[in-house]
Amino acid sequence: MLLSNTASIVLCLLTLAFSAAIISLRFYLRLHSRNKFHWTRPDVGIIVSLIFQSLTTVVSLLILLLPPDPKRLVWLFDTVLVLYIFTLWSIKLSIAFFLVQLTQQLDRAHKIARFALYTMWTTFVVLTIELAVVFLPVSMLPGQAKAARFTANFWTGVALNVGTDMMLIATPFFALSLLTEKRTRIAVSVVFGLAAIVIVISIVRAISMSANGVDCDTLILVLSHFEFAAGVTISAIPVISGGLTRIYLRGALGNSENQALEIGQGSQRATHRSEFGSLGAGSSCNHILSDVEQVVPDRCMKS
Repeated sequence: MLLSNTASIVLCLLTLAFSAAIISLRFYLRLHSRNKFHWTRPDVGIIVSLIFQSLTTVVSLLILLLPPDPKRLVWLFDTVLVLYIFTLWSIKLSIAFFLVQLTQQLDRAHKIARFALYTMWTTFVVLTIELAVVFLPVSMLPGQAKAARFTANFWTGVALNVGTDMMLIATPFFALSLLTEKRTRIAVSVVFGLAAIVIVISIVRAISMSANGVDCDTLILVLSHFEFAAGVTISAIPVISGGLTRIYLRGALGNSENQALEIGQGSQRATHRSEFGSLGAGSSCNHILSDVEQVVPDRCMKS
């Protein structure tokens, strides 16, 4: 084993907690935005992915904590494989739905995003069929297919996983490359960097499984959880970036409004002081008022 069971348990729990924290921050910023909160397809996809990731963590802990039993380990690893695919594709579909929403005003990019979304659904169906074939009883398959089905299904899944990741990277690239705002460019760079990390993790995980899956079982479980956490972060970065930008702008706008209000109040005080100063004891207005007060009693006495 490349990692101890204790270290693997801690890393699996930490990645699950990290994913939950990122998703919670995402929904917190959505709830406190100016627009009224409503559920969208990306939101549903990311919540479903968190549910599947939680189930994957539970099964992984069973693998790491229970005494080794060959039959039980085979069943648990098969369960992890199914949950792994469902978790990853929930994240991919959430990102694809978001890209469709993001590119609604751009005809060409919107068509590419819709094509990517249809591709995600197609690959998900293909992988589901592959899983059904993998779990068929050995007696139902021809003799030559018994040895080749696992290898073919494994590398097909790896190719579809890496290929769909690259498609999700390429889909918004041309539209986002036109952005000039510094914060947005930083967020986009982080997204592309994390996407590249996800691809590297997928390849390392596949190589580890193909080379020696028995000795690398803990490493495979940990890499799977890292892949989940990176995918959740990628799906949440645009929402978190937009929410934090809105909070920053509100704070800046509030400070500017307070400064303007203080300036206005100060100018009003200065105006009142100048008016009161012009009505002092030696002012011409006071002389005129005193003359009028003197004339009025004289006229009353004459009358």
